[in-house]
Amino acid sequence: MTDKTNRKNNREESIDALRGFALMGLFLVHMVEYFEIYWFKPEASIYNDITFFLFGGKAYAIFAFLFGLSFFIIMDNQNKNGVDFRKKFSWRLTILLLAGILHGWFYGGDILQILAITGFLLVPLYYLRNTLLFLLAGFFLLQIPALLHLISVLVQDSGVNYTPLHWSMYGDVHKTYALGSFVDVIKLNLWHGQIAKWTFMLESGRLSTIMGISILGFIVGRIGIWKDSYLYKNKFLLLFVIALLITALINLFESTLINLIAEESRWLGYTYINSLYSFGFTLTVIFGFLFLYQIDVFQKAMKPLAAPGRMSLTVYVFQSIIFVPIFYGFGFGAYDYIGQTTSFYLGIILWVLQVIIANYWIKKYYYGPLEWLWRAATYMSTNIKFIRTR
Repeated sequence: MTDKTNRKNNREESIDALRGFALMGLFLVHMVEYFEIYWFKPEASIYNDITFFLFGGKAYAIFAFLFGLSFFIIMDNQNKNGVDFRKKFSWRLTILLLAGILHGWFYGGDILQILAITGFLLVPLYYLRNTLLFLLAGFFLLQIPALLHLISVLVQDSGVNYTPLHWSMYGDVHKTYALGSFVDVIKLNLWHGQIAKWTFMLESGRLSTIMGISILGFIVGRIGIWKDSYLYKNKFLLLFVIALLITALINLFESTLINLIAEESRWLGYTYINSLYSFGFTLTVIFGFLFLYQIDVFQKAMKPLAAPGRMSLTVYVFQSIIFVPIFYGFGFGAYDYIGQTTSFYLGIILWVLQVIIANYWIKKYYYGPLEWLWRAATYMSTNIKFIRTR
């Protein structure tokens, strides 16, 4: 195997491993959040604080970054073969959106719909110049409309009591998840649960962050950093340090900035600053991970994450299929008695089990089952390799 091939494999593996790391973070958040029902009966816990500090709002963003990067890789590979893949990619996104809608009926916190909508934003941007892409990414990441609203509140100092709409919407949602039947949950998620989720994504700034960081992932793909991660090792370190310093500064001045806002409207300031902090933290994790993955010791430790990363759609959907009935009222109702400590450590054990299963699966198959179905539906063909042959 040539050195060039080794570097290509390392590049693809590092991306898969980072996706697996994000999937791990998302799963641990879901475990301590009891797949959404934690907020029906919240309890103070160091495990909840640690998990949300490390992964809350960040795992989403890592997925979005990699989604943008993967978009470029797929489009670029097709372009090299003289194929304009935009229509086919839009069809691929449509399939993902439909899968997300179905999944969202069962688990209201579904992220597939959000990634699909983000993808539809990327398609018309493919031929846009990098300068314009940076400006557009900045618009979303700095949340310009939210910033202008925040500035107007600061200038007017009106003291208007701003209460987020999703606070009231989620009351019925969590109650139904905890106490309702299976049919009640499905009926709720057909509409009200989804509206509550999208309202939260908008009001919390997460949707804007996801769109901006997906464009950033696309830009990183286009400028070629992903093509030889070992060659860009020092650049990853520099970007990690810059992102870490920016995140630290935001954290340092967070209280000061929020205190400038009237108490009645303070949620606006907290949400805005927290979005910027989460974005900075996410970039710190991404570039730190990619830098460390070029170091043998860390690479050996993180390499097993590549397998669940390669079949992330399958792992993600099956997590909710298995654990929603465990935590929800129509199943075992574990939200009411499992506790944060048990849920946290159980999440770690179960994640290790998922990594073992995924690595076993990838040795025998090219794709996860849902990844294969997605690919087959994209190309409208079942003539897609699935079983590995020796």
